Amino acid sequence: MPALGALTACTHVQWNAASPDAAALCSLAVPALANALQLRAFAEPGGAVHAALAVRGHHAPFRAAFRADGRWHHVCATWEQLCGRWSLFADGRRRAGARGLGAGHPLPPGGILVLGQDQDSLGGGF
Repeated sequence: MPALGALTACTHVQWNAASPDAAALCSLAVPALANALQLRAFAEPGGAVHAALAVRGHHAPFRAAFRADGRWHHVCATWEQLCGRWSLFADGRRRAGARGLGAGHPLPPGGILVLGQDQDSLGGGF
């Protein structure tokens, strides 16, 4: 990938409510930074799945995105570097967003985007 000044990543998610572990819904790794961008989520006991975006080591707060109800949910995260504006969408509704997340710094070139998995190194180390 070239250097990115903006990115939107979407995925369909079916959450296992029995799992208390945090998971990466998508991750972008570049040669010098394994977690250039990451969409992370976890389920609270008996309820909502909370998601948060992390960009270049800066982490947005976790926000309730959808229910851990065993159904499929469409989840998207957007980010742009100019002012660090980000948004989190679930099932067509904006669930969270703000400015200042990784502002002024594009995502470096040479990246690999993986859905459903954290990358411990560029393209691997799962």
